[in-house]
Amino acid sequence: MTSPGSGEGKTTLIANLAVSMAQQKEKVLLIDANLRNPNIHNVFKTSNDIGLTDVLSGKISFEEATYIPGIGKLKVLTSGSTLVNPAELLGNELMIDLLNKETNAYDMVLIDSPTVLDFTETRILANMCDGVVLILQRGKTGMEKAIEAQRVLDLAHAEIVGVIVNK
Repeated sequence: MTSPGSGEGKTTLIANLAVSMAQQKEKVLLIDANLRNPNIHNVFKTSNDIGLTDVLSGKISFEEATYIPGIGKLKVLTSGSTLVNPAELLGNELMIDLLNKETNAYDMVLIDSPTVLDFTETRILANMCDGVVLILQRGKTGMEKAIEAQRVLDLAHAEIVGVIVNK
C-alpha cells in the first residue's frame, strides 16, 4: 500500500486490514517498509530496534526479527534500525528473495511503503509486488496528485489492484 503524500491513512488502513484478515484465520505477514518514517511499531506498541533492515543486512534472521502480536496468525516485521540508503537496501536481491520466500509461507503479505511521489524505494517495491493499493484521502489528496501517483506506478510497471478513498 502506498499513497501520493503523507498523512493519508495508509498505515492505519494496512494495520487494520492485517488484523481483520488474521482474525478471519488468514496467515498474514505485515511488513513496515517505510524505512524513512516507520510507524507500524507504534500501531502494535512494540520495539523497532530490529526489523526488516536488520534482516536484509544479514544481522538477524527473519524469524528472530518478527513480532507476534497475538492476533490470529498475524506476524509483524517492523522496519528496524535506520539506514542511510533505503532505496538501495529495498532494491537488492535479498528483498526479492525475502518476498518470494514469505509469499509462499503466508496467505497474504502486506507491505506498508513510503509515499510514492516522494521516495524512489516505493517504485522499486511496487514493481516487486503482485499488486499495489493506492490510498487517497478525501479532501486532502488532490486529483492531480492521484493522477501523478498512478502515472508513476504505471512507469514502475506496478499492478494497481485498487484505490481506497479514506475518510
